[in-house]
Amino acid sequence: MADAPVALVTGGAGFIGSAIVQRLEETGHRVAVLDREGDYAVDLADEQSVRDVARRVLSEFGRCDVIVHAAASFALASLTDLDVDLLRQVMAVNVEAPMWLLQELSPGMVEQGHGRVVFIVSDTYFNPPPVPEMLPYVMSKGALIGAARSLAKTLGSDGITVNCVAPGMTPPPGGGMGADMAEVEERLVEDVRRRQAVPRSLVPDDVAHLVAFLVRPEAEMLTGQTLCPDGMSIAVGGFGVAGVPWSLVSALGDQGARGLTIVTNNCGVNDAGLALLLRAGRIDRVIASYIGTNREFARQYLEGLIEVELAPQGTLAERLRAGGAGLAAFYTPTGVGTMVAEGGLPRRFGPAGEVLEASPPKEVRRFRRSGVEQDFVLEEAISTDFAFVRATLADRHGNAVFHASARNFNPDVAMAGRITVVEAERIVDAGSLDPDSVHLPGIFVQRVVQAAGAVH
Repeated sequence: MADAPVALVTGGAGFIGSAIVQRLEETGHRVAVLDREGDYAVDLADEQSVRDVARRVLSEFGRCDVIVHAAASFALASLTDLDVDLLRQVMAVNVEAPMWLLQELSPGMVEQGHGRVVFIVSDTYFNPPPVPEMLPYVMSKGALIGAARSLAKTLGSDGITVNCVAPGMTPPPGGGMGADMAEVEERLVEDVRRRQAVPRSLVPDDVAHLVAFLVRPEAEMLTGQTLCPDGMSIAVGGFGVAGVPWSLVSALGDQGARGLTIVTNNCGVNDAGLALLLRAGRIDRVIASYIGTNREFARQYLEGLIEVELAPQGTLAERLRAGGAGLAAFYTPTGVGTMVAEGGLPRRFGPAGEVLEASPPKEVRRFRRSGVEQDFVLEEAISTDFAFVRATLADRHGNAVFHASARNFNPDVAMAGRITVVEAERIVDAGSLDPDSVHLPGIFVQRVVQAAGAVH
């Protein structure tokens, strides 16, 4: 164990922190748990205390490979009640403490040529809840997200990745955030129910699995990102078994995210690809063009376990492309006069087979086309948090080439993702590809990884 990687976890005695500690230990890390009490007791609001414990970790372990900042100050104050002392306390624990740790520990990471830094932030920065008293907390988490993006650029050349994990509502095990937080918790839960199509509170293991994924060597392509362990939307390329990003889907399975919204032509095939995530209960919602012969997909849809939005195949492709082109919506004649336009397509069934949710009616307008008036239905564009794509060949800038029918949905999927990852069967240096042979320009791609295993 002397050569095992060393991880330092702040807030390691808390309900999220302890889950992270356990997961890291299970994956072979030696872990120093920093908290208010214990072997590495620390006052995170005190700079000297933080620096002293960081130096002690280096002295006892000889190195530090991973820093996870899971501690947080959750003091409440609205704008009218906010005072400087409270704000300084929150910022010291939530933002300044990890910077002090990095000042002490990052030189060693630079020297050894690798390191992983993960900040536990909050999705309240992206989806501010109607709780004015959370202002100091939201401010501090937003500052930490900005710091991660900046540090990722300055430390990336030294092999150090810096990412954030942004959990949603994660109540402590056993229920409740404490009597003094009961009213705030009630408003947060109501906000989650309002925003999510499939409401589900996180559990600490969801966060721990994502942290464990980010500190793996295979995650070196991710830095400067803020990942949500629950409820992410992911567009996935492929048609049947052609052009499917098998390696990325498999890595997603290892990573542990739940409550996923998947946008794809068909949600995998029996016992392969996305079907494995379905079987594991990791997908809550699917936007697809057909169910096909995927028995697991059909079963979960008919039993009300997942929500399914079916779209005509060409419409689905154009919705993805439109999202990448910056369009909000477009008109198409496809679906006019059917339930696609008029509404009523079942999206979620109940336990007795009753329709709990159906597609709403869409706007239909008449346009003159080729001298003839015709009805067109309004279809909204699709943009997703991530996009997974399979390419035959890609350069290190993300320019990609697809093989024959494996091209299918992949270019449109790539355009729709805010973060697009291409897995390529072969990766070449920039400038190696003939520009006329490129099917997907690298401007749409943020990461390129080597495809693992056999070529499908």
